[in-house]
Amino acid sequence: MKKSILALIGLLIISFTSYFLAGPYLTIHGIKSSIKENDHDRLSTYVEFDLLRKNLKDQFNAVMLKETNKDTKNNPLAMMIAGFASQIVDGLVDVYLTPSAIALLLDGERPANDTRPSSTATDPTDNRHTEPLKEYRTKFVSADRFYVYTKGAHEEEITVVLQRFGWEWKITNIILPELH
Repeated sequence: MKKSILALIGLLIISFTSYFLAGPYLTIHGIKSSIKENDHDRLSTYVEFDLLRKNLKDQFNAVMLKETNKDTKNNPLAMMIAGFASQIVDGLVDVYLTPSAIALLLDGERPANDTRPSSTATDPTDNRHTEPLKEYRTKFVSADRFYVYTKGAHEEEITVVLQRFGWEWKITNIILPELH
């Protein structure tokens, strides 16, 4: 009786550990297949939009602040312009951060002006995404953070940050190379 209880406990521990370690890879597979199938509703289940919006805004605003700090000596209005630019960036991220734009970012493309959110899905015959996340490498940063490094369409490395929410893993940040 004791052996069967110990075997059951061991099996539960192995199952839990396996699921814990496989969780991010299952999420990557789900993201890849939803992009390939152009299923934006399913892709959105793998994204924590509030955190992703905040993180992308922070990246864009940091770059803008760095650029405007260069001009503050020559242009006293640069800080005021930076404030307006920051508001514009925040608004653009809010409008353009959609599942289709995320699919483009993961493929290494910049979203075009026609990727505004709409109630209809894009054309499933659209072949822009040949093989998203085709080659990637991964790294557990902590028990609840996982990095996926991939090359985009322009051979620039993109870092996708997955974070654990209970049993699920979701995209919380996409670190774009041109912003660092």
